[in-house]
Order: sequence, then structure tokens, then C-alpha cells
Amino acid sequence: MKKYYAACVAILLVISCKKTNLTPAEEQGPEKFSSVQIDGFIRQTMETEKKFEWSVASDAMVWSALQESDHILSVGYKPVDEINVEDRLADINIHSAKWKAARQEVLDIILAEEKQLNKDVVLDKIIQWEENVLPVVDIYVESFSTIQKLRASKLVRYAEPMGYEPKDVAARVLSSSGCGSNVAEPTLIANVDYTTILPATKQSWN
Repeated sequence: MKKYYAACVAILLVISCKKTNLTPAEEQGPEKFSSVQIDGFIRQTMETEKKFEWSVASDAMVWSALQESDHILSVGYKPVDEINVEDRLADINIHSAKWKAARQEVLDIILAEEKQLNKDVVLDKIIQWEENVLPVVDIYVESFSTIQKLRASKLVRYAEPMGYEPKDVAARVLSSSGCGSNVAEPTLIANVDYTTILPATKQSWN
């Protein structure tokens, strides 16, 4: 009986030690896709659809792409009753009460989910770039549940990993923001064609 008890204690200790070695994201997230798997999915989609958009990827793959890059998620938001937003982005006033309320609701979702991993997290720390024209927020995301909640919300037009670039795929990864590719052309010249505003994030000169 003593030997049995000792064996049970030993097993519990091993399990406990293994758990403490996991990061919060690993504890609450799904099994992560590798960059090879993500690139393979992008390649396959490109071959069949002639384009790739993150909207066709699963929540787990979007989360994995964040883990494989800089954790920056670009989130396009909208009031629930707005439709065909992409067709009239230039006419939207994101500073109006309705659009500001939609943005705040989205940020509330993000903060609530991220706090489950880190109770000390604050919006100022996870907002990476303040957009003054387009209905977009760029945020640092760790939690898989954040991806799930955002992609299921009627307030969200898209939620895409900004910094992920296919490592072995010569493919054009389209963005739902209406700004074209997430991957810069290799011939562009720094400080002439674009400026770098964040790691792996470039802003066109115009």
C-alpha cells in the first residue's frame, strides 16, 4: 500500500511539473500549427482559389500564425447594423458615436479574454497602433479565446495576423482591410516606398 501511495504521489508531481512548464497560451490554446503546416495550407488554397485570405483559415490556424510571428492581430470592426463596409471605407467617420461605440465593444471583448491569461494586462499595453481613418485596431494577442470571440462577433469584419509571412510560399496573402497584400514586395525601398511603423509592419508612403 505504501508503494502504491508513493507511486501515485510521484505521478502527480510529474504531471504538476509538466504543467508549470507550459505558457498560459499553451495551457488554454489548441495544438499549434507549425509554420510548415500554415504555409502548406496557404499554398493549397492558392492553388485551388488563386488567392488566400485569412477568413478561410480556422481559428486555430489564425492563432498559430500569431504564435509564429509577432502576435499582432489586425481587427476590422463595425457597428452591428452596418453592411458592405469594405465598399465605402473612404466615407466612414470612425470618430462618430456609433463607430466609436463599436470599437469600444470590440476592445472590451479583447481585454476580457486577454485578462484570463494575464489579469494585469491593460489596453494601453496591447493596442499597438492607433488608426485615425480606417475602422481597424491592431492589438497584441496571446489568448486563443480572443480569436474565437472576435471571429464569432457581428462587430468584427475580420481578424488577421499582421506579421505572419509565408516562409516557403511565393504567394500573395490578401488582407481583408482593403489594403491589399500583407506581404511587401521585395523590390520596395525602405524610407522611400514605405516606412516601418512596427516590427514586420510597413506603412506605404501615401
